[in-house]
Amino acid sequence: MSSLPASLPGYAGCAASPTSLFLRGASKPEELVLRAQELGYAALALTDECTMAGIVRAHVQAKASGLKLLIGSQFRWNVTQPSNLVVLACNLNGYGNLCEFITRLRRASQKKGTYRLLQSDVTGSELTDCLAIVSPNRSSTPEQLLTLGQWTLQQFLGRCWLGVEQLRTLDDEIWLYKLRNLSEATAMGLVAVGGMCTCICVRASLCRT
Repeated sequence: MSSLPASLPGYAGCAASPTSLFLRGASKPEELVLRAQELGYAALALTDECTMAGIVRAHVQAKASGLKLLIGSQFRWNVTQPSNLVVLACNLNGYGNLCEFITRLRRASQKKGTYRLLQSDVTGSELTDCLAIVSPNRSSTPEQLLTLGQWTLQQFLGRCWLGVEQLRTLDDEIWLYKLRNLSEATAMGLVAVGGMCTCICVRASLCRT
């Protein structure tokens, strides 16, 4: 095991795309839990795309390892621009609501193995006891960002954040500047994300149960 800093920030790694997602993942859920523990994570969130596959195995390993496990899912959708939505369940009721939401999206799709998600499909009341992290598309205009931010705030007031993805590209600073402006306009906080189906860093305290 590599040496770790004496004090790590209270962040939770958010892993997606384990082997439960065909041609998308390389690690088993229990392996992700063990690796998170190795790295000194405060918690691990499992957020596969529109599925809860792998949650049981991750839960069993997390319980054995003493690592806090956050349960959620992520979705591709289009409000003003293609964006990424991560939903985290805060308790058993939130877990049930998220499972019902996923089932409805899967049933709405006519093609097996896919799902259909429209803006009208997402309501904060349906996802009670869940948190939302929205990662806008970089090609979004300030007006589109504001529309997305206001809509998210309306649906998930007090339980939503903006995901900030830094890709080490030339437009990283201007993108961060735009999201900071959106954060100020909507009072939504910023959290660091690593992109769709890679990783997300969130404060472990976002979900308390």
